[in-house]
Amino acid sequence: MINTRILSIALPSDKAAQVQNEVKFFLQTKVTNRKRLETLLGYLTRVESIIPGAYHFLYDTRKQLFKFKYNDAPISSECKEKLLL
Repeated sequence: MINTRILSIALPSDKAAQVQNEVKFFLQTKVTNRKRLETLLGYLTRVESIIPGAYHFLYDTRKQLFKFKYNDAPISSECKEKLLL
């Protein structure tokens, strides 16, 4: 929700919890599938459009998509480090 009077942007609590759960999953697992990674990138791209300079932090996560030759691929340590931020 965008409030132009007080210049704030809020995410409903259920959506915020969903994004947090996805990030936690990626930090705890070693392998993921392409669809799950694309979903996470979709969530984070919305955040990226609000926060200037966030593109740099999602670069490694986007680069991870190119490693998918099959359905599953390992999650790189660089990708996990950026998600911690």
